[in-house]
Order: sequence, then C-alpha cells, then structure tokens
Amino acid sequence: MDQKGATPTTTSFDDILAVIKILGFLGITGWFAWGYFADTKTTPPDQNPAMTLAEFKALNNDQRNAYVSTAISGLAASEPDTESFRRCMSDFAARKLETLLFVEVLGWCEKERQLNRAEFEAHFDELAYGDLSMTAKSLCEGAMSAQLVAPASAKFPFLDATIFHHDRQIYDVTSYVDSQNVFGAMMRTNFTCTVQFNGGDTHASSSWTLPEIAIIE
Repeated sequence: MDQKGATPTTTSFDDILAVIKILGFLGITGWFAWGYFADTKTTPPDQNPAMTLAEFKALNNDQRNAYVSTAISGLAASEPDTESFRRCMSDFAARKLETLLFVEVLGWCEKERQLNRAEFEAHFDELAYGDLSMTAKSLCEGAMSAQLVAPASAKFPFLDATIFHHDRQIYDVTSYVDSQNVFGAMMRTNFTCTVQFNGGDTHASSSWTLPEIAIIE
C-alpha cells in the first residue's frame, strides 16, 4: 500500500522489459523481474503481470490476440513476428500447466525467436479452434464407411469410441463399425484412424489431412 504523501511511481512496459534484459532476458528467471513492478498502480489495465495461462485461455480469441500484441510491443523488432508470437502463446497455453505465468511463457517464445526461429514459427494456434474431437470422429467414420461393402448399413457407436487429442490438432480415433458383408450378414470391424486439422474452416474436408485408417484384426 502506498504511504501517504509518497510520490507515485511511473512504470512503463519498456521499463519492465529493461529490467528483464538486465537480469538475463533469455533465461526464464529473468521474467521474475515482473515481480518488481507487481504492486505499482501504473500497470496498464490491459496487462496483468500476475496473469496465469488459465486466465489467458479464458479470454476470447480477439482478446488473446490483442493481449499478446500489447505484451510484445516493447520487444525489439517484434512487429513482423506478431502472428508467430500469438501462435506460440496459444500453443503453449493449450499444452502447459495453467498455473504458469503468462509473462514466463512469453519469455519462452522470445527465447525461441532469438535462438530457434524455425521452432518459433512452427507453433499452431491451438486455442483458436479448441477441441475438434467430434469432427475428427465424424471424418474417420466417413473414411471408414467408404471402405465398406455396404456403407448404407454402417452403424457406428456414439459413446464407445476412444479419441485422443494430441498437439497440433492431431486426433487418434479407435472405434468400430457394424455393417453388412457381401452375404448381407452384419459384421463388426474394429479400426483406428488418425486425422489432423490444418487450420481454416473446421467443417471443410480440405482443412484436414486425409484420415489414415487401419483395421484391427
């Protein structure tokens, strides 16, 4: 709490970044410099040094993009890399512990930008699309139906399918289908399917890699 009569402290985002740089910007510990300013009254209202990944994820997509843009505004030559920073933060936020601080994870992105640009630019905007498990399941069922003797007879389970959502919107689906064979008898076929979403319209087949189907004997 400020003492009565004390002179207000003025802290800019550039000031914060300067301290971080002094402490070793490329090291994760450097990001604890934010704590130096945590209690100041002048922290920009749109920037919260104590924000966690959970709070960042709770923002809508436009808010997240704007938040990242503001956060990197003081970094040298960061403007051309704005989209890469957004994807990097989205990717990490989707996969890392939600209790991690936003600024700490942003430090990882900056470290990648400085030392490994290929990795920095390869991140996928996971949060923009969320969990597409049911869409992946439908695509796999469609691909499996195309391999059946009598596709119109296909009956897929609603709840029994197992779906694993991996990084970069890759989905592994394990399921089965009951359908007629060449003799008209209903037979069960167990299968696995791997499919990946590549961005764009989630309901457009062109946005996905072709499902890879494997029959389980």
